[in-house]
Amino acid sequence: MQKIIAVSAVAALATASFAASTEVQFDFQGLNIQATDAGGANSAFGGTTHTGALVVAGNAASGSNLAITEDGAGSSSFDAGAGTANDFLFDMSIELTNGQVTGGSLTITSGADVYTASVVSGVGNVFEFPPSSGNFNILGLTFDGAFNNSTFAGIDVSAFQGAPLPGSFIEFVYRPNSGGFDNTGDIDVFVTIPLPTASGLALAGLGGLAATRRRLG
Repeated sequence: MQKIIAVSAVAALATASFAASTEVQFDFQGLNIQATDAGGANSAFGGTTHTGALVVAGNAASGSNLAITEDGAGSSSFDAGAGTANDFLFDMSIELTNGQVTGGSLTITSGADVYTASVVSGVGNVFEFPPSSGNFNILGLTFDGAFNNSTFAGIDVSAFQGAPLPGSFIEFVYRPNSGGFDNTGDIDVFVTIPLPTASGLALAGLGGLAATRRRLG
């Protein structure tokens, strides 16, 4: 039964992807993640009931790396290197109340190219898999996304101009130490141009994907 549910969840997400005419995926690895308390001070992580925020950052100096694909094709893939055209900055804040996502912001910068978005409140939560492993994950949605230029790190994103863009973040892997810090965080960020049917299917697919990853690893 679990396998049937998992396959159905993947099918739902695949349907959502086909409903989107164009999609860009940012795949980040080696990010710094720090938990903060409700007052914004660095703190230990409260697990699946944490209240405060997760502050995520990465750049060439921190050893983070980034791969970018458009519609599943390897348009641009690189490790960030100081002083090169492939430098990037990643800044994200995910606000949490009792482990539930309640907002946040996202900025991805490469040279003069910038992508910004806000995190949807009320969709997504912290979960731990496997249980009691210290390995935490979050899935969520973004809105009001925007590219400031018609290209991003050499990728043509001109089709994304002119309207607020929806998106999502998955594969958010966080392994905090006793001080709430992790310098090996991973996250995938998706940006889409939706067709009218895409938004509801994407939300269903996002929840299904979480269940799938928990069951199938």
